[in-house]
Amino acid sequence: MSSNDLLEAEALRINLRYLVEVIERFDLCPWARGAREEGAVARRVLLGAERRALVDGIVAAHEEWAATAGTLIGLVILPDLHPDEPGGLDAEAFDALVEETRRALSARAGGRPAFALAPFHPRAPYRAERPEQMVPFFRRAPDPTIQLVRFSALDAVKQRTGKFLFDGSAAAFAELERRAAQPPVSDRIARDNFATAARVGIDAMQTVLDGLADDRRHAYAHAREKERPPS
Repeated sequence: MSSNDLLEAEALRINLRYLVEVIERFDLCPWARGAREEGAVARRVLLGAERRALVDGIVAAHEEWAATAGTLIGLVILPDLHPDEPGGLDAEAFDALVEETRRALSARAGGRPAFALAPFHPRAPYRAERPEQMVPFFRRAPDPTIQLVRFSALDAVKQRTGKFLFDGSAAAFAELERRAAQPPVSDRIARDNFATAARVGIDAMQTVLDGLADDRRHAYAHAREKERPPS
């Protein structure tokens, strides 16, 4: 197995830990377990930090998943954009990359694409005073990750009592709220997850995230050892 193959495998493994040990464990997204177990979640690792290549790769993943009816959620994992890596991005710069990708998808689709996009960044800044300020905390994935959620799945929110970590842009919130004949979905998401953090404790949740970060650091260092020629 090459170093890149090993790195991709480790990125998928650590991302799965995040999904199970954070998203599912703390019930941040009640759909998550069912979607994962039913095979409705697709994941892809893109290596490198060259912006144009990454945008093209994300667009290609979107097109592939849009053509696969059973895929409701996609996760594009971007290990080389971690802020500790050369060429990595902080949370603000990563948000800008996601917005650039949204524009590319909208242009390609001639309007709204099939999936909404949301950034997940390991060091996304947050505040704990109000529910909406906590949203970035729940998106602190081990690697910078773009979540894609099919808009038709978001439509189903109005028929469910659960909550979903979906595209946090103003346009996406407005679109979802326009369709849902109920109190704003964004408010419900923020309120429920804020209550979870208060019940469980932010420090306890951060301890789990820190453990994933340690796993990532050691696993990636081992994978990259394969890049070095023998002495």
